[in-house]
Amino acid sequence: MDKFDYLEQVLKVPHDVVVQLRAIAAGGGQSQSAPASPPGKAANSATMSAQAQASPKTAAAPTRARGAQGPHEKTTGQGDFIAKGVIVFDYAPGVATLTANQERVLMSQQVKFSTHGVRLSIIGHTSSEEDAGVSQKRADAVAAFLRADPKHAVPDENILETKGVGASRPVAPEGDKGHANEANRKRNRSVEVVMTTSGEFLGGGSVGVDASKVGKDAPEANEKTSDHVAYADIAAEVIAGVFEETALSFAAEFVGPVAMMAHVALAQEEARASQQRIAYAEGVRLCADVARDFIAKRHASVSYNDVESAAMPRINDMDYYPADASEAKMAVSMGIKSAVDAFNPAMRRTEEFVRKRLEAKGLKGQDLQKVYDKVIGDMRSSVAYALADALKAQSRVIRRG
Repeated sequence: MDKFDYLEQVLKVPHDVVVQLRAIAAGGGQSQSAPASPPGKAANSATMSAQAQASPKTAAAPTRARGAQGPHEKTTGQGDFIAKGVIVFDYAPGVATLTANQERVLMSQQVKFSTHGVRLSIIGHTSSEEDAGVSQKRADAVAAFLRADPKHAVPDENILETKGVGASRPVAPEGDKGHANEANRKRNRSVEVVMTTSGEFLGGGSVGVDASKVGKDAPEANEKTSDHVAYADIAAEVIAGVFEETALSFAAEFVGPVAMMAHVALAQEEARASQQRIAYAEGVRLCADVARDFIAKRHASVSYNDVESAAMPRINDMDYYPADASEAKMAVSMGIKSAVDAFNPAMRRTEEFVRKRLEAKGLKGQDLQKVYDKVIGDMRSSVAYALADALKAQSRVIRRG
């Protein structure tokens, strides 16, 4: 093992670097460890060597490692941190290839940009004297670099847009043509990578949620719809007759017990009605909690079936006192169904909102659908969170009666 093998096999120096070191040590000729050519092939080897020197373009250039400075590469290109992201700038005029300096700036944010749920907007720019098409090439090159990281590749779903805007949205004012600010021109030859949200990307605004209709079918706290109510009404009439001296005289001795029984019957019925209303309100609250848990754990939007199927099994874990458990469970179920019914119109309004905003941004056909698929889940989740909060507040209103 010679010293070059030691560098490559023990110290793990890249093979292409070792090859270059061998060539330098050999004075530009054959490396020390290269095997001698067979006698019959000496002429061919010499001819090939001459052809290689005469046609340098045919020699394969060594691949530069990510962020590593090439042997003949100038120290050009810059990068900087901006609000919610980075900007790489100072491209050579008309050039879209990233330099090592710019790559290192992007690599410093690679882990953050590749995190699940992050949304990126990649916008390419040019200075005023460049062709506008270069801006798209720059944006595409940055997106490709972020996607190609071997450990923390940015998934396609994280990138909402990769767009070149030419000189239409300058990062810095260049001034008049006769008095151009060269530093700002360098700044405009750039690409911005900005973390955003689906809502910001769509231009703000929100989809209204309305939980006020939930609870219209909730049991009233003063409902009296049972046999106990009928008995209480009869007892009340007897008591009234005694005091008006229109009832039979023997009824007087039963006034005390009858009054007590009537009071108990009415209290029990009011308790039943109140508890059914409370159980209904608990169903609404349970629906809200399930919706929030569903999004938090699965990072996904929710639908009618998602919430109902997750909420219904929890009914059996709830405490029901003092009313009949079967009636209370039925009231909880009614509350859940009323609450989940609020999701469908909210989701439909969300879908319409997203599609209209994307159309307003000029997206059509497959381009629109591709971005829609990335954005809609985020927006549904946002609306579901807001609706869950509104349902929780509504459950308190229902509970109070």
